[in-house]
Amino acid sequence: MCPRKGYITASQTKCLMVDGRTKGVFGRGAVSYARELARAMDGIKKQEIESKDIDRGNELEDEAISYFERTFLIEVERPDFLVHPDIEYFGGTPDGMVPDFGLDIKCPNQKNHHDNLSEGMQLSKYKGQFQSYMAITGLDRWALVSYNRAFTDNSKLAIAWMERDQQYIDKLLNRVQKFYPLVQKEYEKLKKYNPQITQNEYNG
Repeated sequence: MCPRKGYITASQTKCLMVDGRTKGVFGRGAVSYARELARAMDGIKKQEIESKDIDRGNELEDEAISYFERTFLIEVERPDFLVHPDIEYFGGTPDGMVPDFGLDIKCPNQKNHHDNLSEGMQLSKYKGQFQSYMAITGLDRWALVSYNRAFTDNSKLAIAWMERDQQYIDKLLNRVQKFYPLVQKEYEKLKKYNPQITQNEYNG
């Protein structure tokens, strides 16, 4: 089993579904992700992206889940990292789970939350992530939850639902299994890299 920091995670699987334009099974995004995982496996700390939206989401996630629980009179489990039952290098950490479904929490600014209320949320951009979670957990539904504390009680939450798509999941799991050797290859290249050999080859 690869170290946890080298896991293929549910939140990143969207790029695995894109074919390469010229050669190879995967597109450029997947290659970049393979190199990111290789760096993690080699102990190189990831450069974290900071933004007001990310900070707000981290700050309000617990509050949003508590509000969801009170609204629907249900207790939400906050799981640790979960591993797929058959693919030991594939996993993820859902924001929350109940017996019948899982949920992912977003805490957007007021404009974007209002857009979510009025226009609906862009579920399609999360298909890879949510179908991955369903593959890992065995659940058949996933909720995308938008929360903003500034709104009145009837509009603090916006919710959109995604159902399990087994055909998509079968393709996704196949891509995950094909992708992992690419991660291993990038890791080996990183470990064996020698600038002197590279320079000699260049000069030769």
